[in-house]
Amino acid sequence: MDNIKNNNLRIGNIKAYHEISEFVVVDNKDIYVGLVSAIDLLKLAQDWILELDTAINSSFDGFCFTDGRGIMLETNEAYHKITGFLPEEVLGKDVRDLEKQGYISQSVSLWALQEKNQLSLCKLTTLAKPV
Repeated sequence: MDNIKNNNLRIGNIKAYHEISEFVVVDNKDIYVGLVSAIDLLKLAQDWILELDTAINSSFDGFCFTDGRGIMLETNEAYHKITGFLPEEVLGKDVRDLEKQGYISQSVSLWALQEKNQLSLCKLTTLAKPV
């Protein structure tokens, strides 16, 4: 890639190369053309992720995020209040194992992965609390 310069930025596991790219934005019949660097795009993504993280963590709804294999990656505080589970009991665990161990009655994450669709599920936790 000839347009990649030696300048790069690493944030967590993300490595962004400083390169300039053209962009075109069409908004309500207006067309904007300009230049943006990969570092600028990474900064915009970081800001968006921070806003999203704030919204999720201030929600009264419980959020649980898994990867494509069903490994619990992240939860919010409301998830733990609703389920009664401690973060160390579920984070990094395979939801199949959590089902087998009785932590959850059915994993909506696995169901959604199998169906390749968004789903909702009402279930019971080990504390017999409907979720």
